[in-house]
Amino acid sequence: MEEASNYEIGDSQISIQIFFSAIKFSRMDLNTDEAELNYVLDKLIKMEEMNAIQDNWRDTVQTWISLMNLSRQMRSKNGANVIKCITSDKSVEDALSSANALSGSIGRSSSIAANLSNNPGRYIRDHGYTYQEAITEEIARIQKIRESQILLISFIRTTIASLMIAVFDYVLQVTGNYFAKWAALIIGGISVLFYHFWYPFHVLQQRE
Repeated sequence: MEEASNYEIGDSQISIQIFFSAIKFSRMDLNTDEAELNYVLDKLIKMEEMNAIQDNWRDTVQTWISLMNLSRQMRSKNGANVIKCITSDKSVEDALSSANALSGSIGRSSSIAANLSNNPGRYIRDHGYTYQEAITEEIARIQKIRESQILLISFIRTTIASLMIAVFDYVLQVTGNYFAKWAALIIGGISVLFYHFWYPFHVLQQRE
């Protein structure tokens, strides 16, 4: 399977790509992709356990068709690529097409159920682990980027606070007026608190 991803961050725990991604993608992007991937992962696990029989073969067909339609709605390249790889397999495509064409005219059918079990069912059982692993790795990338966003905000917050302290310490040293010193100290304290607590929270809220 050719790998597709919204997040090219390399294999290392800390890299330039990770921090670029932390700046580029909002938390909403990350949360949306992670939710989509978890949904597909859960669906694949259930489909791997699904057993088509003559009484429920229509449900099996509808589950597969819903998976095919899902790829066109997804933001996640990884999730859409996994679905495309599964549903583009010739044996899967042929079995689903013939079963779907007969779903409105035939009742119980052991032959259709057997075809679904031997083609789409067998395919997902044989290759399910590969697809689940690809999705799990993409979710791990998303979580790594989210952690980097927190580190980046913490670094910016600490840097700004340190600069503010240095500036107002300098002002206190060079200012001769007693009241001016206290005014500078109060303003500096408020500024440090503002950038240390409220500003990072505000930035994260805006990105959501």
